[in-house]
Amino acid sequence: MRRRHISRRAIRELFTWYEPESEDAFQRVGRRLRNINADPKGETKRLHDGVVLIPGVGHFASQEKPAEFNQALAAIVKQFTEDAAKK
Repeated sequence: MRRRHISRRAIRELFTWYEPESEDAFQRVGRRLRNINADPKGETKRLHDGVVLIPGVGHFASQEKPAEFNQALAAIVKQFTEDAAKK
């Protein structure tokens, strides 16, 4: 027996449940969010300053280009450390 409809419904309900809070949550923590994202074709535009794009990789950026990923991660950690020291 296939129960895909159950998993689809569960995922849909999960997103619906969090939707009313998502905008408020982003406003509270948005400036602190950091993402290291794949940019397979090297054509993606960053949606905000907290996004680091690694061109030429797919979903597994950390495995496909580990040096670039580690460099991006180190820069994020350095920024957080410097910001914390200023407080």
